[in-house]
Amino acid sequence: MSIGEGIKARRLQRGMTLEELADALNEKFPGVINFNKGKLSKWENGKEEPRLSSIKLIADFFNITIDDLYNSKVEDLFSEQEETDIQKEVERLLSDVKKGNYVLEGEELSEDAKESLRGAFENAVRTAILINRNTK
Repeated sequence: MSIGEGIKARRLQRGMTLEELADALNEKFPGVINFNKGKLSKWENGKEEPRLSSIKLIADFFNITIDDLYNSKVEDLFSEQEETDIQKEVERLLSDVKKGNYVLEGEELSEDAKESLRGAFENAVRTAILINRNTK
Protein backbone atom coordinates (compact mmCIF):
# COMPACT_ATOMS: atom_id res chain seq x y z
CA MET A 1 0.00 0.00 0.00
CA SER A 2 1.22 3.51 -0.77
CA ILE A 3 1.53 6.35 1.69
CA GLY A 4 -0.84 8.35 -0.50
CA GLU A 5 -3.59 5.77 -0.04
CA GLY A 6 -3.08 5.96 3.71
CA ILE A 7 -3.28 9.75 3.75
CA LYS A 8 -6.45 9.66 1.67
CA ALA A 9 -8.08 6.97 3.82
CA ARG A 10 -7.43 8.90 7.03
CA ARG A 11 -8.55 12.20 5.49
CA LEU A 12 -11.80 10.66 4.23
CA GLN A 13 -12.36 8.91 7.54
CA ARG A 14 -12.40 12.36 9.13
CA GLY A 15 -14.67 13.71 6.37
CA MET A 16 -12.12 16.31 5.33
CA THR A 17 -11.44 17.82 1.93
CA LEU A 18 -7.87 18.21 0.72
CA GLU A 19 -8.05 21.92 1.49
CA GLU A 20 -9.37 21.31 5.01
CA LEU A 21 -6.56 18.85 5.72
CA ALA A 22 -3.94 21.26 4.39
CA ASP A 23 -5.35 24.08 6.54
CA ALA A 24 -5.50 21.85 9.63
CA LEU A 25 -1.90 20.66 9.13
CA ASN A 26 -0.66 24.23 8.66
CA GLU A 27 -2.55 25.32 11.76
CA LYS A 28 -1.17 22.49 13.90
CA PHE A 29 2.39 22.84 12.56
CA PRO A 30 2.76 26.54 11.70
CA GLY A 31 5.87 27.45 9.76
CA VAL A 32 7.19 23.87 9.64
CA ILE A 33 6.02 22.78 6.18
CA ASN A 34 3.64 24.61 3.89
CA PHE A 35 0.95 22.04 3.15
CA ASN A 36 -1.49 22.78 0.33
CA LYS A 37 -4.22 20.82 -1.41
CA GLY A 38 -2.20 20.46 -4.62
CA LYS A 39 0.71 18.85 -2.81
CA LEU A 40 -1.60 16.55 -0.83
CA SER A 41 -3.45 15.57 -4.02
CA LYS A 42 -0.17 14.61 -5.71
CA TRP A 43 0.73 12.45 -2.72
CA GLU A 44 -2.69 10.79 -2.57
CA ASN A 45 -2.63 10.03 -6.30
CA GLY A 46 0.93 8.70 -6.26
CA LYS A 47 2.31 11.44 -8.49
CA GLU A 48 4.84 12.46 -5.83
CA GLU A 49 6.15 10.93 -2.63
CA PRO A 50 6.19 13.03 0.54
CA ARG A 51 9.38 13.44 2.53
CA LEU A 52 9.68 11.49 5.75
CA SER A 53 9.35 14.73 7.74
CA SER A 54 5.93 15.35 6.14
CA ILE A 55 4.85 11.76 6.76
CA LYS A 56 5.78 12.09 10.44
CA LEU A 57 3.70 15.26 10.79
CA ILE A 58 0.69 13.73 9.05
CA ALA A 59 0.84 10.61 11.23
CA ASP A 60 1.10 12.84 14.31
CA PHE A 61 -1.86 14.90 13.13
CA PHE A 62 -4.00 11.76 12.86
CA ASN A 63 -2.56 10.48 16.16
CA ILE A 64 -1.30 7.25 14.58
CA THR A 65 2.06 5.69 13.81
CA ILE A 66 3.75 5.93 10.44
CA ASP A 67 3.12 2.18 10.03
CA ASP A 68 -0.59 2.76 10.62
CA LEU A 69 -0.55 5.45 7.95
CA TYR A 70 1.09 3.08 5.47
CA ASN A 71 -1.40 0.33 6.31
CA SER A 72 -4.57 2.43 5.98
CA LYS A 73 -6.73 2.04 2.93
CA VAL A 74 -10.05 3.51 1.93
CA GLU A 75 -11.65 0.07 1.47
CA ASP A 76 -11.18 -0.68 5.18
CA LEU A 77 -13.63 2.10 6.03
CA PHE A 78 -16.64 0.19 4.68
CA SER A 79 -18.65 -2.79 5.89
CA GLU A 80 -19.25 -5.82 3.66
CA GLN A 81 -22.77 -4.57 2.91
CA GLU A 82 -21.45 -1.12 1.99
CA GLU A 83 -18.87 -2.76 -0.30
CA THR A 84 -21.67 -4.68 -2.04
CA ASP A 85 -23.72 -1.47 -2.38
CA ILE A 86 -20.70 0.42 -3.76
CA GLN A 87 -20.12 -2.21 -6.44
CA LYS A 88 -23.83 -2.16 -7.40
CA GLU A 89 -23.73 1.62 -7.75
CA VAL A 90 -20.56 1.46 -9.85
CA GLU A 91 -22.20 -1.11 -12.13
CA ARG A 92 -25.24 1.15 -12.47
CA LEU A 93 -23.02 4.09 -13.40
CA LEU A 94 -21.13 1.95 -15.92
CA SER A 95 -24.24 0.47 -17.57
CA ASP A 96 -24.28 2.93 -20.49
CA VAL A 97 -20.54 2.55 -20.94
CA LYS A 98 -20.81 -1.25 -21.11
CA LYS A 99 -23.66 -1.08 -23.64
CA GLY A 100 -21.51 1.06 -25.92
CA ASN A 101 -23.81 4.05 -25.42
CA TYR A 102 -21.03 6.22 -24.04
CA VAL A 103 -18.85 7.92 -26.63
CA LEU A 104 -15.98 10.35 -26.16
CA GLU A 105 -14.52 12.37 -29.00
CA GLY A 106 -16.74 10.49 -31.43
CA GLU A 107 -15.43 7.04 -30.51
CA GLU A 108 -16.53 4.23 -28.23
CA LEU A 109 -14.27 3.80 -25.22
CA SER A 110 -11.47 1.24 -25.21
CA GLU A 111 -11.42 -1.43 -22.52
CA ASP A 112 -8.62 0.47 -20.75
CA ALA A 113 -10.68 3.66 -20.79
CA LYS A 114 -13.70 1.78 -19.43
CA GLU A 115 -11.58 0.32 -16.62
CA SER A 116 -10.30 3.81 -15.83
CA LEU A 117 -13.89 5.05 -15.55
CA ARG A 118 -14.71 2.12 -13.26
CA GLY A 119 -11.93 3.19 -10.90
CA ALA A 120 -13.00 6.82 -11.02
CA PHE A 121 -16.66 5.92 -10.37
CA GLU A 122 -15.70 3.64 -7.47
CA ASN A 123 -13.53 6.35 -5.95
CA ALA A 124 -16.29 8.93 -6.37
CA VAL A 125 -18.93 6.70 -4.76
CA ARG A 126 -16.65 5.84 -1.81
CA THR A 127 -15.79 9.51 -1.28
CA ALA A 128 -19.44 10.56 -1.45
CA ILE A 129 -20.43 7.93 1.13
CA LEU A 130 -17.71 9.00 3.55
CA ILE A 131 -18.46 12.69 3.17
CA ASN A 132 -22.18 12.02 3.62
CA ARG A 133 -21.44 9.83 6.66
CA ASN A 134 -19.44 12.61 8.29
CA THR A 135 -21.91 15.42 7.59
CA LYS A 136 -24.97 13.85 9.19
